[in-house]
This record gives sequence, C-alpha cells and structure tokens, in this order.
Amino acid sequence: MSPTPRAAHPSAGIAALAVGETIVWAAFYYTFPALLTRWKGAEGWSKTILTAAFAGTIMLSALLAPLAGRLIDRGHGRR
Repeated sequence: MSPTPRAAHPSAGIAALAVGETIVWAAFYYTFPALLTRWKGAEGWSKTILTAAFAGTIMLSALLAPLAGRLIDRGHGRR
C-alpha cells in the first residue's frame, strides 16, 4: 500500500490568497494614476470625473463586501 498523501495545511492556501489579493490590489490601485492622463486625453473626460468614478467603485466595493461575505457563508458561493 502506498502512503496516503498529506493534505496541504489550510493556512498555506490562505497565505497564497492573501499574497495574490495584495498583488492584484496593487496593480489595480497603482496603475490608475498612470492611465489617468491617457484616458483624460483619449476620451475627453475630466480628471475630476475619472477620479470620482474610481473612488466610487472603491466605496461601492467596501459597502457590498459584508453582503457578499454573508451570501458566501450561507452557501451561495461557487460550488
């Protein structure tokens, strides 16, 4: 009989998700100012409108996160 493979420790998966989330957040957050001047020139939108839209999406995400967490905890997540 071959030995049963050991399951990975759950904290390893959580750590990997935390690192991935940090990298994605940094990419999203820090590329916005770099793209701001391009969008301003290409689309003709003002810097104020673009920044307000960016801030609004972050606020909406913060407001909806508890609801999303509750729905996932109740079993409405991916299966």
